[in-house]
Amino acid sequence: MKNHLLIFCLLVIMSGCSKDNSVTPQGKNYRDANGTYVNLTTTQWYVTKNGNFATLYLKIAGSTNGDKLTITTYGDGVVQDVNIQLEPNKSFNKDIGVAFTAAGGSSGSFDTSTKIVTYKGGDSFTTVLSSGKLDY
Repeated sequence: MKNHLLIFCLLVIMSGCSKDNSVTPQGKNYRDANGTYVNLTTTQWYVTKNGNFATLYLKIAGSTNGDKLTITTYGDGVVQDVNIQLEPNKSFNKDIGVAFTAAGGSSGSFDTSTKIVTYKGGDSFTTVLSSGKLDY
């Protein structure tokens, strides 16, 4: 009988626990064989529309042990690498327009990616980030 009471009490206690789904998931760590790393605590993709133009944004935040970070952006066929400013403690927080298109007048969905390159001394380490399905 005591065992049944103990099991019942444990079930009541456990049913009172809940998971908070509003918490941002833990970041992702990317590391190369030389020890260069980038830790991304935030990667949020979103699309804005302005008339016939749609712009894809990526909000990223995290930290690195690198000396410099760049992110690849593109639009109208022009590809460039944009510097991500590092704080003195090597953290970063950037909201950057990754791509834009003049086809934004119609609705649709797409999947895209970009590259973050981490430079540390003579080492460079490329991380590819995928957006997953986005609607506009």
